[in-house]
Amino acid sequence: QTCALPILVLMAGVAAAVADTDGQVKADGASLAGHLRRAWMAVDRGHANREAAVVIVAGADGGWRAVPAFDDAGFQSIRLELPPGTVAILHTHPNHTGGEPSIADRRNSDALGVVNYTLTDRGVWRYDPRKRRTERVMYKLSWLEAANWEKLLAGEGGAWR
Repeated sequence: QTCALPILVLMAGVAAAVADTDGQVKADGASLAGHLRRAWMAVDRGHANREAAVVIVAGADGGWRAVPAFDDAGFQSIRLELPPGTVAILHTHPNHTGGEPSIADRRNSDALGVVNYTLTDRGVWRYDPRKRRTERVMYKLSWLEAANWEKLLAGEGGAWR
């Protein structure tokens, strides 16, 4: 699936993850937070007019992995080719733009059935295409801390929704 979000171009890289005894790749809040911190630095802590993303891909065993994506050429946008099994897109917005997912972000989420998170210095917003609802799920830069992602996922029964 190709998703021309006004967000990204896929970068070939898989999140630092831990392999379990079955060889399935699993990620955790710490590896996700590490990828998000790198994405945040890549966009000059939200001051650049470009975006970066981390795509969440579901594993067959119920686990997930995080795939980082960066695009230095995009102006307040990023183009992304979604790997099979993508369940969520987490992407930055420049601090001077709105924090909530844009109309194009929501439209792409609706078309793909993929949850969309936007990250800024003001917090994290989640758009759920099943509910067609946007909600703020974290405040300020708390999203840079692994414990906050672990808490969010625990509250969702461990699922990306």
